[in-house]
Amino acid sequence: MQRRLLQIYCFIWLSLTYTLSYAVEEDRQPQIFGTHAAGCIKNAGRLPPEGEGYQLIRLSRQRYYAHPSLIYFLQSTAKQFFRQTQRHLLIGDIGQEGGGAMSGHGSHQIGLDVDILFLQPQKPRLWSVAEREKFAPISLLNTAQTTLDKHRWQPVHEFMVELAAMHPQVERIFVNPLIKKHFCERYPNVAWQTKIRPWWGHDGHFHVRLRCPTDSPQCYVASPLPANDGCGKELDWWFSAEATRKAEQKYDKSKPSKPKVMPTECSLP
Repeated sequence: MQRRLLQIYCFIWLSLTYTLSYAVEEDRQPQIFGTHAAGCIKNAGRLPPEGEGYQLIRLSRQRYYAHPSLIYFLQSTAKQFFRQTQRHLLIGDIGQEGGGAMSGHGSHQIGLDVDILFLQPQKPRLWSVAEREKFAPISLLNTAQTTLDKHRWQPVHEFMVELAAMHPQVERIFVNPLIKKHFCERYPNVAWQTKIRPWWGHDGHFHVRLRCPTDSPQCYVASPLPANDGCGKELDWWFSAEATRKAEQKYDKSKPSKPKVMPTECSLP
């Protein structure tokens, strides 16, 4: 246990002291405009299809563009994860080349959001691109969706969320309310607990969101993270009748969604 904590602390220290350097022309520097849910990115980088400790899935969707800070986060976190577990992170949707809205997501618009599957095949290997096209999230909840499935939820799932939450550039992580409940019960007094936030769905993957980078002054967070840990009464709300009604309203496709106001820069070439 002490060795594992030491490895994690070393990982955090390296993350804090690492300085990103980009050998690109000044006019090709990445630049973010707007918020995670209403914005765009200029000169986004592209995460390679695979690397030490990770593999991108469903490459045909071309949702592998990100700000360089997110690319670094994924590559460094995946290395740490692999060296301690000998397993790979399966990376899902990140963002489009220019950012902006994409189907199936309310955010992922500025290259700072990424979905990481909980799926962990028993015998990890480098899968072909064709094989990875078929990968999809598998729920870790029981059939009734009242608790975690004890046969599917494993310590490795806990560790991957913990590792991401301890990274200094991570602003928040979205998980299913039942997964958040598990973390509240298991880790009641840890500083990174406040980063883990409940949201509907997210039972087969977790959604990591990074802070706005210093190179993009026009990037901002629409809703700052609450100072509390998200447990207790705040978490109880997610299991209330009111929360159920709100979810039904939010995901009611018969009602047109409100158009989002985008930054002017997002309409420029």
